[in-house]
Amino acid sequence: MMMRIFKPQKGFTLVELMISMLLGLILTGGIYSVFTQNAQTSNFVQGSSRIQENARFALSELSAHARMIGYMGCLSQLDLDSPEFINTVDGAPGSGDIYDFSAGHLEIIDTEFSNVPATYALSPEPAPDTDVLVIRGLSTADFNLSGAMPNTSADLKVVGGEGLEIGDIVFLSDCEKASMFQVTNLTIQAGTGESNVVHNTGVGSPGNSQSELSNSNPFGEDATVQEFTTTIFYIAPATFTNNLGNEVLSLWQKNGADDAFEFASGIRDLEILSGEDASGDGIPDRIVRPEDVNDFNDVVSLNIQITADSIDPVDGTDLIIRDFGATVKLRNRGI
Repeated sequence: MMMRIFKPQKGFTLVELMISMLLGLILTGGIYSVFTQNAQTSNFVQGSSRIQENARFALSELSAHARMIGYMGCLSQLDLDSPEFINTVDGAPGSGDIYDFSAGHLEIIDTEFSNVPATYALSPEPAPDTDVLVIRGLSTADFNLSGAMPNTSADLKVVGGEGLEIGDIVFLSDCEKASMFQVTNLTIQAGTGESNVVHNTGVGSPGNSQSELSNSNPFGEDATVQEFTTTIFYIAPATFTNNLGNEVLSLWQKNGADDAFEFASGIRDLEILSGEDASGDGIPDRIVRPEDVNDFNDVVSLNIQITADSIDPVDGTDLIIRDFGATVKLRNRGI
């Protein structure tokens, strides 16, 4: 007879299985923790990079515009109350219009204490407790008259004219007198390389209140035409929400009568300190907030401060928020 030999079965005991499962859970938890921390670190780095990029871009643009405050070419000392200056733009001066040059080159409005004039037509509206920066001045590009005007209300013939458009507000000057008006029509003179700049009344928006551009003599061939610019920077809600559906604030820019556009996202605050030079030595005597400035014509420097955020939370519901600043010397004022 053959005998069968039975071998004992081998396997894991319940204790061994439980220990293995525990070790597996610990290992899985460690991997998950590392993954989560890496994801948070990646989100933090991306959020920080976004803040740096948006803030640097916003400050660069704000500083570039601020440096040119006061630029008026050869008429930097123009007396706006003189009869040698005529503003024909309808509604100005004194109406609070964005083209009211009598308001000066620089205007800073703290929305905590002052209302933004309705004629500025800021849409969307500025965020509460933020500053609105208004810069008025001339473009650096100028166009010479091709010939003397036959009379004070004649159309202007300029050399070239590329870049000028119908509706532009322009500044005509010869360093002795000046006039500000809106271009109501613009035609290129065939074969001459000249542009005919028309400034009729009764058309356009805001339009011209009169056609005469001088109270004395017509402008000669030495006169130039430059575009008059009004640029407004302010904080307002963005056109989008973050990944939690919460409101995002952005820096907006408005050029002249054009619609405002979203310039830099994630900029939640704009605060400006003014260096005011009351003594006339070109050096700031004091650094003050807008509501404490006695005369914006005496401001020779600006301290621009912005607060930027990461837009999307990097850890649950928390945003990264950082402050940035730049001090700008106004090139056309002071020393």
